[in-house]
Amino acid sequence: MLSVKIRFILPVVQVALAILLMVLARREMPPQHYCTVQMPTVGLVCMGINAPATLFRFAVGAVLPLYKLERSPRPLPAFGTEQLLFLGAVIALWYVVGRWLDKRLAGKMSTTAIRRWPGVLVGAGLALFGVPLVVIAVEGIQSCSSRFGTLSNPLGSLTAAMLALAWGMTLTVVSIVRITKAIRMRARM
Repeated sequence: MLSVKIRFILPVVQVALAILLMVLARREMPPQHYCTVQMPTVGLVCMGINAPATLFRFAVGAVLPLYKLERSPRPLPAFGTEQLLFLGAVIALWYVVGRWLDKRLAGKMSTTAIRRWPGVLVGAGLALFGVPLVVIAVEGIQSCSSRFGTLSNPLGSLTAAMLALAWGMTLTVVSIVRITKAIRMRARM
C-alpha cells in the first residue's frame, strides 16, 4: 500500500496558495489617497502564513544585491528573482513542517533520542527564526494598535503580525524544548 507523505503534499499546496495570493495581491489596485506604499491584505496574509520564509526573503534581500538581479530577464513572466527565492523558501519551510508531521503521525518522535550538539544546533537555528519573528510581530501589533501609526492597511498588517507571532512563538518554544532535551539527554549519560 502506497502511503502519501505529508512532506510532499504540504509544500505543493502551500506554494500553490502562495502563488495565488501573490497574483491576487498584484491585481489589487491600491487606493490613490495614501502617501505610503500599501500592501494588499492578501499579500500580507501570504507573508504571515509563510513568516519564516518571509524573514528569509528579507535577510537574503539585505545581503544580496537583488536589485541587480531584477534587471536580468525574468524566468517566469509574473515573478522576479526575489519572489522565486521566496517561493523556494516556502517549499523548504513546508517540507520541514510536513516531515515533522510525518514523524509525529508515525509515532517516531518520542522514541528518537536527541543527540546533544546536533540538538542544540537545530534548536539554535529554530530560535534564529523564532525570536526575530516574535520581535517583528510584537512591533507590528503595537504599530497597528497605535492611533498615530502610518500604516495604510491596518487590518492586513495586524493579520500578518498575528500569524508571524504564532510562527515566532511556536519556533521559539520548540527551540527551547529541543535544547533542553539535548542537554538533559547528555546529562543522563
